[in-house]
Amino acid sequence: MRASHTLRIPSAWPTTQRYGINFQLILFQNVISLGVVVALTMTTSENNSGSLDDSNGIPTPPKATNDHTIDDIKCKIQCLCRSKQPTTLVVRDLVTQLGLTEDVQEWFIKTCLRDEEWSEETLGQGDIVYWKRLLHALMKEIERDGSAVVADVVGNALVDLNMEQRREDMGGMECSSWLRKRYTYTGMNDCGKECCDDIEIWSHVNMFEGSTGCFEWDAGYFMAEYVMSHPEIFQNRVCMEIGCGCGMVTIVLSRLCGNSPVLATDGNEETLQNCASNMKRNGINIGSCHGYEQQEHTCRPVMMKCFQWEHGWHSLVQDEMLQEALNNHTNTSAPLCVLGADILYDPEIIPTIVPLIAEILEYMYQLRHGDESTNPSYVYLSTRRRSDTTLEKFLNAVKVEPHLCIEDLSEHAHATDAIRFCHIPSLDDSRTAESILLHRLWYSIEC
Repeated sequence: MRASHTLRIPSAWPTTQRYGINFQLILFQNVISLGVVVALTMTTSENNSGSLDDSNGIPTPPKATNDHTIDDIKCKIQCLCRSKQPTTLVVRDLVTQLGLTEDVQEWFIKTCLRDEEWSEETLGQGDIVYWKRLLHALMKEIERDGSAVVADVVGNALVDLNMEQRREDMGGMECSSWLRKRYTYTGMNDCGKECCDDIEIWSHVNMFEGSTGCFEWDAGYFMAEYVMSHPEIFQNRVCMEIGCGCGMVTIVLSRLCGNSPVLATDGNEETLQNCASNMKRNGINIGSCHGYEQQEHTCRPVMMKCFQWEHGWHSLVQDEMLQEALNNHTNTSAPLCVLGADILYDPEIIPTIVPLIAEILEYMYQLRHGDESTNPSYVYLSTRRRSDTTLEKFLNAVKVEPHLCIEDLSEHAHATDAIRFCHIPSLDDSRTAESILLHRLWYSIEC
């Protein structure tokens, strides 16, 4: 038999407020009702999540008792909240690993739901929808469990969320379908340097809204991890990302040492606009190579350019900023490096992207006057393996291009990447299944 729902009213409240328990119950019922409506609008954003079993509830194994273990669990839950993971997943971990005591509720709401780092910033409507749904999921589980509710803390959180429900100026973009997310990475790179930092990005709530470049993809996280784990490959080189999307890879490239610029390109103007906003949110200047002032997080300038792949490399290389970058920063010891994350998702793109890659690499080969004793330019592609047919089509297209070489680095990348993002469930699942591939391409007359 399910325990009855209880509501704890602090004794310090005035008598009239304590007797106003029906108002508090109505408030919480509104939270739950709102969550049902929100659930209908955000179903696709959590299509990979499970659901709370209302009949049986969440299994409750023994709770962690070791202080170090508890701190690790809290860190994980914070990471899940900051990166806006599915609310059912967040509450599941909270309930099964920490329980629903009053102390846990208060910690969760004050630390995760009301993140102090964001409390002074204006949130987008998508953020508010997420936090309200998270609050609903918590209340639903508390009611099922029969635990006491810390009414003042929960009520204040709801009031704050309602007050924050307004729009933020993102260069004129509507914020109702956008989420602000923060990802934490940590580890030691190949150079023996300890790295621990955050990346903050805006992305669409729904992958089917707007451009696919305004949504994060696991292959992008994986490529960013590879860049951070192996900085010697990418620093002191002009780096260009094709299909930059939200800008995850460009951000980590800009944080590497050196003064060679990073060029972020995409064929969609909305995606570029969002990417530019994400650069600014991470303290990265956007502009030309000259007059660049070093920022706290970065010592590399970032340039941005709309680039339609079907127009070919020569349509881009004629750009004055890129010419300046190639002339001033590219030499035989540090040639251009091109990166692309999950750009092979559509098999129809392959007949366009593979010749483009060959064109870029041949151009850089000619700049080296065909000297194969020097370090070549490389193209790195990370790809989520969705279809063997698409992968086979890509590999066959590479074979057709004369002098285009390819190497599969997937096994090496999965085995050696030392810097990783913390607690991104979809990425962890992909890493376990090794379903993300990494290929390196270059130009040589021997191929």
